[in-house]
Amino acid sequence: MTQTHIDITSLKATAPSAQAAAEAAARWKVADVAALYELPFNELMFRAQQVHREHFDANAVQLSTLLSIKTGGCEEDCAYCPQSAHHDTELEAGKLMEVGAVLAAARAAKAAASMSATRGEANHA
Repeated sequence: MTQTHIDITSLKATAPSAQAAAEAAARWKVADVAALYELPFNELMFRAQQVHREHFDANAVQLSTLLSIKTGGCEEDCAYCPQSAHHDTELEAGKLMEVGAVLAAARAAKAAASMSATRGEANHA
């Protein structure tokens, strides 16, 4: 499934930049990731909360909206996925939504106090 974040404050679609991906990769060394993997779960949760609280209000909840802009008919054969055309899941397939309808849904999500909207589509192309 392809997902793109839509900044509903400006209603422009954005995708992670190559520079942002390179910067993230440069921050993490294999040994650092391996050390995190070996931490006890509660210690990992504690550290995650510490980092979260450094950057966000600890008690704020972000409301987001998910919209399936194309449902079913995916040509990939993922046995677990109801979007796959290879399996009978009784899911009613839907065509790709028009851009105007997607933007209208994003505006409605914004009006309903969503802080972000994510669109997903079954096909990767």
